[in-house]
Amino acid sequence: MQLEEYDRRSEETRTAPWENEFRILGWTIQRAAERDRSEKPSVPSMSELPETVKAMPLWPVVEPKEEDLPVRIMQQLEQFHMNHVIPLQKGTQKFYNHSLELLYKYLAARFGQRFDWNMLDEETLTHFLAVWYIDHAKTTTRGSRIFLNTLKHLFRWLDQEGICDVYERFRKLYVTLIHALPTAVEAGRWIRQHGLSPSGERNDEESVMVMLAMSSTGPVLRVNDRWVPAHLAGFPWTNQRFWVRGRFELDDEGCRISRVDGVYPVLLPDKQLKVLGNP
Repeated sequence: MQLEEYDRRSEETRTAPWENEFRILGWTIQRAAERDRSEKPSVPSMSELPETVKAMPLWPVVEPKEEDLPVRIMQQLEQFHMNHVIPLQKGTQKFYNHSLELLYKYLAARFGQRFDWNMLDEETLTHFLAVWYIDHAKTTTRGSRIFLNTLKHLFRWLDQEGICDVYERFRKLYVTLIHALPTAVEAGRWIRQHGLSPSGERNDEESVMVMLAMSSTGPVLRVNDRWVPAHLAGFPWTNQRFWVRGRFELDDEGCRISRVDGVYPVLLPDKQLKVLGNP
């Protein structure tokens, strides 16, 4: 694999037509599709950035970058896609492509042209995997597992190619998240369907973050530095804790959730508080 040649060609490719055609693997996806269809496929543009990394207490405000990732990073993503995604079955390719698109959007919005793989430290990975992904992916339990496994294969490939060692940092989080992330996704779905207590008051107030846990008497929420009973009858996760972002209302019997904006897995509390904010 001649990554050195990719680097050598990087400057000339900055102004080549390739730059206008290739958006987050669009070029290689198009080449693969052309082998199956005679007509030219319509390749969706991947250059649009997400709204922004939201300005809320969960993470410092970040202005979205109106730029792509560095050419060498795009070429590395393309090489991984050619070697490890295109050989997969079409249905699996779709999931992998979506996972890589989410990675691209996060990196482009947060870092842009200054991005290097070594910028993915543990805190940034935690924010991307356990906060940003849930807020932006509209995912399912299966989709979250495929997302993590796509990144596992990518980061391991980067490590094997001697490009970066982000795989070691990712692997430490993966061990926990491969179970905790799908569980948080399912818990969020459950709360939206069964755990909300609509309020007659305005529902557009600012969100707050609290921890949800299970005690011997049932589910409890950490509100105002104390645990109070939560109106979540039948909540099925007895051995899990979650961060819940939304709107909460105290009454004589405990606390009810009137709006939920996100449910996130709890990792190591002392480290995750840096990206979630102290509830």
